[in-house]
Amino acid sequence: MIEIKEVLRLRLLGVAKKRIAAQLRLDPKTVRRYLEVGEAHGVVAGGGREQLTDARLDAVIAELKKPVPHEHGEAWRACERERTFIEGHLQHDVRLTKIRKLLQRQGVVVPYATLHRFATQQLGFGTRRHAAS
Repeated sequence: MIEIKEVLRLRLLGVAKKRIAAQLRLDPKTVRRYLEVGEAHGVVAGGGREQLTDARLDAVIAELKKPVPHEHGEAWRACERERTFIEGHLQHDVRLTKIRKLLQRQGVVVPYATLHRFATQQLGFGTRRHAAS
């Protein structure tokens, strides 16, 4: 957070991007990204320190800290195609390692880590089952 504020503050003072990167020991691309987001929120070079309000700084930090969405790969899509197969075996308490072997026998090759992530996120694998009282 302090790093982002310092980048924006130096830019408001008119310091060049490369100089900011060297002074703060940051990658120039990181400085450029911070400044692009800052400009989108109204923090413009040479505009004066009054531009860097707490609200603007909070907005810039919030945007920079958002996780970058990424698409799942082919292995995840294979898990999605085999969802009912995986889900059915999990309901019968078949271990994931065994499910993975069964998938491989059908020609569906999925890394265990991807299968585990898919089962956890999509099928609730690993959550405790509540027994009916």
